Amino acid sequence: MSTSILSDTTILRPVRRWWLRFLIFAAFAVLPLVSRVAVHKKVIFAASLAAWVGSFPLARIRGEHFERVMFIVFLPARTKRWTLDRFVAIQPESVPQDEFAGAWWMIFGNWWILWQVLDWMIPWMGGSYKLWLRAGSGKRVLAWQGSRDTQFRENLDRLQRRTGLSIEA
Repeated sequence: MSTSILSDTTILRPVRRWWLRFLIFAAFAVLPLVSRVAVHKKVIFAASLAAWVGSFPLARIRGEHFERVMFIVFLPARTKRWTLDRFVAIQPESVPQDEFAGAWWMIFGNWWILWQVLDWMIPWMGGSYKLWLRAGSGKRVLAWQGSRDTQFRENLDRLQRRTGLSIEA
């Protein structure tokens, strides 16, 4: 067994727990069972709910590789893997907030809870923060994308500590 620092697994935040997502899916999937709707509508509802709640990415460093795993309907569908030695730098990127953010808050402020839930469910669909791993050839691999500053800073620190790469502006 190796005692190298590269022998363990580091998962980037947020850690998406499949069992928690499955419990949420099960709780909501039971609702149509007590209603009087056609069976095909119940199946469509359950399938779309499973696709929405059970589809998420997982970015991690395992051993000497960076991996991105995409789960679709709670099953791992695709794993992409890159060796860590091909990367030479970490490139953080953030899109500046627009000047009309205050106006958007006034219009959509009452939707704050919905935005928080959607950010928890599908944070990889967008966000102004990105972390890239840049290879020596200049190609980049998206390591993380989200909208929370705390997760951005925590993941940047995790990547830097785990890979030993420098941060490049």
